[in-house]
Amino acid sequence: MEVVGEVEPISSCEEVIARNHPTVRQGEPAYLPAADVITMPGMDRFQSPEAYYAAFFHEMTHWTGHASRLDRPGITEPIRFGSERYSREELTAEMGAAFLAAMTGIDLPVLDNAAAYIAGWLKHIENGSAADVVRAAGDAQRAADLLLGAEG
Repeated sequence: MEVVGEVEPISSCEEVIARNHPTVRQGEPAYLPAADVITMPGMDRFQSPEAYYAAFFHEMTHWTGHASRLDRPGITEPIRFGSERYSREELTAEMGAAFLAAMTGIDLPVLDNAAAYIAGWLKHIENGSAADVVRAAGDAQRAADLLLGAEG
């Protein structure tokens, strides 16, 4: 990640993070289900605040899958990198990040990258179809609703 200038936090995005209280540690962007921990580098490691929040929201969408939250099989069950279940979870996380970006009012210049990322994971799903996208979008919407406090 190339650092370009100074980056400032975006309050609408910070509110989503603060509202949910995830445990966050330093590291490359990841969600560690067994520890229920999100790892993220500092914001200064990203080209823009939007890029930082896109990555953070992706990991937070994974975080919603924990058994104590939405109990999504792509998080709560053993999973192999590149498997269909892993691919579905990645679709969900990327869509969730896009939904959260839209709902917090941030512009994602990386949206083309998100679309390519989604298309790439869809190819990993055997007989991937519109139904798989719709299913992932539904899971992503439930995740976004949880993170925004719309579920209760």
